[in-house]
Amino acid sequence: MEPLLQTLAELSLPTWIRASAWAYPMINILHVIGIATLFGTIFTVDLRLLGIAKVFPLLSIMQFLLPLTLCGFILAVSTGGLMFAV
Repeated sequence: MEPLLQTLAELSLPTWIRASAWAYPMINILHVIGIATLFGTIFTVDLRLLGIAKVFPLLSIMQFLLPLTLCGFILAVSTGGLMFAV
């Protein structure tokens, strides 16, 4: 397992991220934004399921928030992978 992790850390992208003064903080910020988007959209649907804001139909809320949820998930996973590689 250790040789695999060593090889991953020696790739060009993780090396560039370590060498840059701004790359890792920016990736970290994007990671937090992705997690906030992911859990924020899930929390919004959960509140609607609990009966808050009954004016808005559940199906339309879910159709609107699903692309945002997927974007948040993809952003969190991709930036998390980059931070792990570093």
